[in-house]
Amino acid sequence: MSSKAAIFTALGLALITALPASSSELSYTSLSIGYQTQSDDELGFNLDSDGVRFDGSLALSDGVFLRADYFSLRSDTVQTGHSSYVVDSSRSSIGLGYHFPVALNTDLIGTLSYGSKKKDFLNTSKDDEGYIVSAGIRSKLADIIELDAELSYVDIGGKEDVGYGVTGRVFIMPDASIGLSFDKLDNSDKFTVDLRYDF
Repeated sequence: MSSKAAIFTALGLALITALPASSSELSYTSLSIGYQTQSDDELGFNLDSDGVRFDGSLALSDGVFLRADYFSLRSDTVQTGHSSYVVDSSRSSIGLGYHFPVALNTDLIGTLSYGSKKKDFLNTSKDDEGYIVSAGIRSKLADIIELDAELSYVDIGGKEDVGYGVTGRVFIMPDASIGLSFDKLDNSDKFTVDLRYDF
């Protein structure tokens, strides 16, 4: 394991396991559906894609929650000489998280997840799997405003990436909100707009 992997894994495990259990004013049982765009150069050239994204979480006990996500994207048409093709990509993850309140309506969060991704293009399919460690902060600044920020270490298919994500959310009902997210990894940028319902 590399030094980056060791640092992020230790940070994630510390947040998940070391802090005492404590209740939070924020909901950790929710479902969301969104539209996502992605720009990446994993195949050696810039590729723009878009598609659908699903996220969910389930509170298991005070402080502990289950987290899962899935997205499926299709690229713009790629021209190669006299032929053309599209790239279909997807990624899913599922894991355990821990949250700990540090102020009113503000939590520190750590998660450790199993992740897999797939790309299909030119009658070729590439499947990889690995794990994701993340740590961040979530805060409801007002009755209708929530902000999240997260650092992530991703090791899928033996390729290590370090990235970050930020989300702003506006509540249109007490339990329903619209979110706008930006996620950055070494070779990809993602924008997502979603509708989330908290239970």
